[in-house]
This record gives sequence, C-alpha cells and structure tokens, in this order.
Amino acid sequence: MKTVKVGLGEKSYDILIGYPLDEIGERLKKYTKGIKSLIVTNPTIAEYYLETVERNLREAGFRVFVAQVPDGEKHKSQTEASR
Repeated sequence: MKTVKVGLGEKSYDILIGYPLDEIGERLKKYTKGIKSLIVTNPTIAEYYLETVERNLREAGFRVFVAQVPDGEKHKSQTEASR
C-alpha cells in the first residue's frame, strides 16, 4: 500500500493506492466515522470495478451512492458535478 498525502491545511487528506478492491470497505472504516459514501465513476471504469466496490462498501456498513459521468476530460467539470 502506498499513501499520498494531499496537504491542504485543515482540509488535508490521504489518498490510498494499492488496496485490493474487495477490502476497500473495511479499510475506509479506519479513516472515517461517516457511513455515507459516493462513488464517482464513468461507464468504462464502472464496467470493471463498480459492482465490486459498491458491494464491498455496503457489506462494510456504508450507505452507497453512485454518480456516473460520461468518459472524457470535458466532463470533469463543476457543471457536470452539479447535474
């Protein structure tokens, strides 16, 4: 596992790289007290990973929401996020 720290003062956070997706729910429980999770993905990635990640988060007790945005850089915008 590799941890990358994003330094934003009081809003700093870690990015965890390398966990098996079938362990993500239990791993995330160590970093948050919340129970809500939002998976933001696109159709290409969702096809391969969404079912596993969503199921694992639910099994760990998270309430899961999913937002799919179209593929492509032009869709990574505030306008798309507000839809």
